[in-house]
Amino acid sequence: MRKWMPRAFCGVWWVSVVWLALAAAVIVYCLGWWLSNKHNPARYEIGIVGALVLLYSFPAGLGVLIVGFTPRTGLSTRRRIGGIALLVFCIGIETLLDYLQARYR
Repeated sequence: MRKWMPRAFCGVWWVSVVWLALAAAVIVYCLGWWLSNKHNPARYEIGIVGALVLLYSFPAGLGVLIVGFTPRTGLSTRRRIGGIALLVFCIGIETLLDYLQARYR
């Protein structure tokens, strides 16, 4: 493996994790906003915002998965698992938001 490749993988991982952390913050905010506005008719549009944030985060999720499963990238196992867990958290929160919107109209 070339000497620059582990540094490039680490850079991809850091950018992807920061992007996913911001996406998770937006999706959690959308869920909290949806839960707190019971009688607002615009509350159903917030699920679309959360879904678009997750959709635009696809390259970051792909980056976390590729770097997480590639051997000899220079990342610790804890960081790899943390990045993949953050991706699963984002998907789980968005799924919960969609479920709650479908269940409690």
